[in-house]
Amino acid sequence: GVFKLEDISEGKMSYIHSGEETVSDEFQLGVSDGFHVVTVTVKVNVRPVDDEAPKISLPVGTIGFHMDVLEN
Repeated sequence: GVFKLEDISEGKMSYIHSGEETVSDEFQLGVSDGFHVVTVTVKVNVRPVDDEAPKISLPVGTIGFHMDVLEN
């Protein structure tokens, strides 16, 4: 699609991460002054989020061999 610099400053554009376990991403944009087009690479740093429930694994033969632990 096509958008203008004002669209970015007005918050009309957003980046949505795929949710993969990566801490970086990048995409390319074609930037134009109306006559020339230059391709630029936008690099994104992704802040990791620990979204998996913690688990404790116990040796076989104890109270059980697997227990889920809830986060506070």
